[in-house]
Amino acid sequence: MVVADTASKRGNLPKDLGPYSAWIDSFALSLRVAEKSANTIRIYTDAAGWLAGWLLLNAKVRSWDQVSRDELRQFFVHMQEIGYEQGYRNNIARGLQAFFKWFAEEEEVPDPFKTFRPPPPPKIGEKTPDVISKEDLKALVKDAESGRDFEAGETRHCCGCSPALAAG
Repeated sequence: MVVADTASKRGNLPKDLGPYSAWIDSFALSLRVAEKSANTIRIYTDAAGWLAGWLLLNAKVRSWDQVSRDELRQFFVHMQEIGYEQGYRNNIARGLQAFFKWFAEEEEVPDPFKTFRPPPPPKIGEKTPDVISKEDLKALVKDAESGRDFEAGETRHCCGCSPALAAG
């Protein structure tokens, strides 16, 4: 059974996704058969699980074949209103687009993404917001190299790169 993520700004989504759960599990299985990466499977099923939880709380539909472009529009407006960036919303759209394409083929029903235009990706060259400023990152690296407060290995863990690479 799929469990929705409730530890984020997504809000308190239901843990039991009810009628949506079996389809998400089946989708994950089909992605495994297609030899998709574990990360792709996680991202795509997370997107479907998030939409399912949102539908249970905010919409009257109770099955995937009832989802229309209107529910998708409302979901993406909701994502925008709670502060998710355009690029992230586009990633969620790609995951849902893959899910609904698969579901439409499995059940021989219309794909709501055929009539829904998802959020576009950010334009090339648009600056993405810094997660951590260069100055703060340099201070972390300096502390790591001096052995103060934490080991250099923890810089790799928290920043996702080696201290030398982080320092630029």
